[in-house]
Amino acid sequence: MAQLILYGTPISTYVRTVRLLLEEIGTEYELEGTNFLKGETQSAAYLAKNPFGKVPALAVDEAVIYETIAITSYLDTVFANGRFSPTAPLLKARMQQIIGIIDSYLYPKAIGAVVIRPVGK
Repeated sequence: MAQLILYGTPISTYVRTVRLLLEEIGTEYELEGTNFLKGETQSAAYLAKNPFGKVPALAVDEAVIYETIAITSYLDTVFANGRFSPTAPLLKARMQQIIGIIDSYLYPKAIGAVVIRPVGK
């Protein structure tokens, strides 16, 4: 069985997404706290894991995967035999389309309005 180390802070919605999948699959993993709010993702050691300095990153034995969609796709394929993704190509494309829309358009606006509220609003 592969050794999994998830790097990230528990408050990150992206880290939570990966953790939820890991828990649902029932796969053992270690969470190594990496706090982006304290600048820990900009350290040389972390940038070697994810050159963009974002969370999460997942170490799988000696390899590292970053970007939530890549991590969850890997985990679903390897540990869950694809049970969390549609098998029909069009449905799989639609799933990836929705994830892309959320990541590119919804999340930045939502995080700015809900989590990081502008002063005076």
